[in-house]
Amino acid sequence: MRSSSILSLCGAALCVSSILLFSGCEDSNPAGAGTALTPHVLFTSDRDGNAEIFTMNADGTGQQQLTLTSNDVGNYDAASSPDYSRIVFCSDRYGTTESMYSLFLMDGEGAGVMQLTSGFLDEFPRWSPDGRKVVFTRFNTEYSVDIYVVGADGRNQQQLTAASGTSRNYLAVWSPEDNKIAFVSDRDGNSEIYVMDGNGANQRQLTATSGTTLDSSSIYSSNPWFTPDGRQLVFASNRDGDAEIFIMNLDGSGIKQLTMNLADDADPQFAPGCDKIFFVSDRDGDDEIFSMKTDGTNQQQLTSNANDDWF
Repeated sequence: MRSSSILSLCGAALCVSSILLFSGCEDSNPAGAGTALTPHVLFTSDRDGNAEIFTMNADGTGQQQLTLTSNDVGNYDAASSPDYSRIVFCSDRYGTTESMYSLFLMDGEGAGVMQLTSGFLDEFPRWSPDGRKVVFTRFNTEYSVDIYVVGADGRNQQQLTAASGTSRNYLAVWSPEDNKIAFVSDRDGNSEIYVMDGNGANQRQLTATSGTTLDSSSIYSSNPWFTPDGRQLVFASNRDGDAEIFIMNLDGSGIKQLTMNLADDADPQFAPGCDKIFFVSDRDGDDEIFSMKTDGTNQQQLTSNANDDWF
C-alpha cells in the first residue's frame, strides 16, 4: 500500500489518506455547472515515473493525465470542487526541500495552476460543500500537526484544532450539510476518529481502540468519510489484523465491517450523488482503485496496471 508522510501518524503502514473525489455516477453535469467537467474520478499514479494526477470516468474508463512534472516532483491528494470546475491538490513543485508540500489550485482540465497555501507541509485538502473553503492538514513540525481551513481564494486561513504535546490532528472531511467535520486524532494514544463543528468547537471522540495486531502494529481507526445523507461514516481500521473498511453511525455505534480479506483495503470514500463506496486495495499485488455497494457487496476493480494507483 502506497505511503505518504501521514502514514507515520497512524502507527501502521496502511493508513492511506490521500483524496479520491468522484463527481457523481451519471454521465451528466449537475445543474448550474455550465462548462464544467462531466463526472470524473481524480487519482494519483506513478505510471509515468512521477506521482501525477489523473482523471477517469467513474467506471474506470477514459483515463487521462492532468499534471506533467519532472525531477521527482510529486502531485497528489487531488479533489474536485462541488461544481467540478476547480481542482485542489498537493505538490512540492515549489518546495525548497523534498518534504515541503503546499496546496495548489487548477481548473478542471489541469490548466491555470496557482498556489493556495505556503505552509511547511500542507496536505489532504477537502472542499466544503458550497465550494467556498478548503479544509486541510498542516504539519508545522513532526509533532505539531493540526487542521486548518482556508478560503478558496487563499484568504481567511484559520486553525481549527490545537495539538497538545505530541498529539496530532489530521485527515479532516466536511459533512454534506457543511456543519460538521470528521477528523483523526491520536490524542488518546491511538489514531481515532473524532467529529467537531465546522468552526472547530465541540470535539468528541467516536472510536476507541487499543492494543496491537499480530505483527505489533498499533490498532487504528482512520480515513473517515460521511455517507451522502450525512448519517454515517465509512472508515478504515486494522482492528481485525489488516486494513479493512467499516461503517458506523455518527455516535460511533453500529460498527459493521464491509471488507474482509488478506489484502489491505483502505481510504473509503463516497461519490456525490452515488451510493457506492470507492477505495484502494492491493489485492492484485499493487495499489488499485475499487468500488463496492454500501453493504460491502459487488466489489469491482476500476484500475489495473503494473504501477500503483492511489489517492
